[in-house]
Amino acid sequence: MALLDGEAYRQANFASTAWSLRDVGGLNASLHKNMVGFRRPATEAEKLEVARTQARNDHIHASLMELRNDTATNAGVKAALEVMHAAYVDRFGKLLEGIRREAETGNFTMDAQRFYDESQPALGTVVTVRDAFYANADEVLAAAYAGARNSLLIALTALAVVIGVSGAVIVVVRRWVTGPIVQLTERMTKLAAGDVASAIPSTERGDEIGAMARTVVVFRDAALDKARMEQEAEEARVKAARERLSAQEEAINAEREMVSRSIGAGMARLAEKDLTFRLTDDLPEAYAQLQSDFNTAMGELEQALLSVVSSGGAISGSSQEITRSADDLSKRTEQQAASLEETAAALDEITATGKKAAEGAEHARDVVATAKVDAEKARVVVRSTVEAMGGIEKSAQQINQIIGVIDEIAFQTNLLALNAGVEAARAGDAGRGFAVVASEVRALAQRSAEAAKEIKGLISTSTTQVAEGVDLVAATGTALERILEQVNEINSAVVDIAAGAKEQATGLQEVNTAINQMDQTTQQNAAMVEETTAASHALAQEAAQLSEMIALFKLSGARGGGNVTPLRSAPRAAARPAAKTAPARTASAAQRQPEPAAQGDWEDF
Repeated sequence: MALLDGEAYRQANFASTAWSLRDVGGLNASLHKNMVGFRRPATEAEKLEVARTQARNDHIHASLMELRNDTATNAGVKAALEVMHAAYVDRFGKLLEGIRREAETGNFTMDAQRFYDESQPALGTVVTVRDAFYANADEVLAAAYAGARNSLLIALTALAVVIGVSGAVIVVVRRWVTGPIVQLTERMTKLAAGDVASAIPSTERGDEIGAMARTVVVFRDAALDKARMEQEAEEARVKAARERLSAQEEAINAEREMVSRSIGAGMARLAEKDLTFRLTDDLPEAYAQLQSDFNTAMGELEQALLSVVSSGGAISGSSQEITRSADDLSKRTEQQAASLEETAAALDEITATGKKAAEGAEHARDVVATAKVDAEKARVVVRSTVEAMGGIEKSAQQINQIIGVIDEIAFQTNLLALNAGVEAARAGDAGRGFAVVASEVRALAQRSAEAAKEIKGLISTSTTQVAEGVDLVAATGTALERILEQVNEINSAVVDIAAGAKEQATGLQEVNTAINQMDQTTQQNAAMVEETTAASHALAQEAAQLSEMIALFKLSGARGGGNVTPLRSAPRAAARPAAKTAPARTASAAQRQPEPAAQGDWEDF
């Protein structure tokens, strides 16, 4: 019986070893399935974990394969080992080896579901080996039970001869042999059903029944060891998954912080009106397009303002040229002042025309002032447009954060789904954990829905802000159109002034023939003064506004409006000598000409 007890213990240990191979093989298959599911090259940490698990798997498998050459091994066990070797090594082993090769590049020839389907038959053969060991152990116990039964029959035969002690022997047998055997049989039935908590009776006995009871204890301990090893394997798998998630989350946060810092620096420089800034940091590949678009936009904006600087320089040069012409004209007018004294009488008759010209000039100044106000409004509109663009940028940053949360949730959901598949494959009592995994999947799905809802709201806000920016740009265009219309009014006023000059020329024709040539020169100078003065004022206003706007920006090769030279006021002509007393004019001439205006009005204009 001692030999039978030792053999039963060996068979129970072999069954426990086979089940350990099933657990380790399942964990190994789960690791390979995760690599297939990721669809990317395996990391060094994943390779190391797979190598450790594979080495443990090979060690357990080799210890079982040694039993094939053992003459004491049961024929049924040998057959089960042969089947397992063919499926577990020739097919399943080659399948795992192929997955590890493909994990070097990330180009997998099958998906996770197909790998799962092809790996399950091999794992099922391990269960067959375990059952074969248990069956062999049952045979050993049955032999022990048969020996005990034979002993009982011999005892009963002896008791039949000894009639006097037969009753006592029967009572003893029922109490010390049959009863314990029945109890032991019932306990073995419960153990087979999964009850490992109840105590094993008769283990303290030193006879065959005690040996049988201790053998049952071996089976119970093997079941407890199996449950413990399953729990340890599950804890190791969960720990490894958490470590992978933590490493990936840290990498994502580092990339996000780097991009936010670079974009924030660019937006700060843009807010300071520095258009020379460019994103030079090497951003992650996912943000390369964003970096290129930002640098392109800054370059285009800088080129546009450089063009404005060039135009401002041209305007400044033109203004200076006009100023020089006005100065030259003023000098010629001074030279003719002496001759104009003799024309005082005629000038009295055309003073009214000069007054009308002064009124036109006043109107021109009012129009220019209105144009300046509209230009200020256009500047406010542009500033509002920049603020709206800043709001759009903030919304885009929030969208990036929410998308990061959704990515993390999707990744965790994928891992939970994979783990649920492994849990379901194990079935049995361990299948009760599937409900917990399913609950986690539903919770993560709810979080994904909420994040998507927030994204929708932010996109709606960004759309509204873009619409506001479009409206502001349209308002800027309207203001510029108004400025153009007012410039046209200035031109009309200048035309009126020219008409007044023609009326003055008509009056001057009545002056002495000796000053006809001087009169013609004066008319030409007056027309030039009118046109030059109007153009000088308009250009001065535009050049000043352009200088103020460009000076706010920092550009490559230029500092805002630093190249635009402000216009200087032309020096006034020398005071004219007092006009001679004009001769009396006819009534018709007095009616034809307006009243004379003060001489200072013309000089102010």
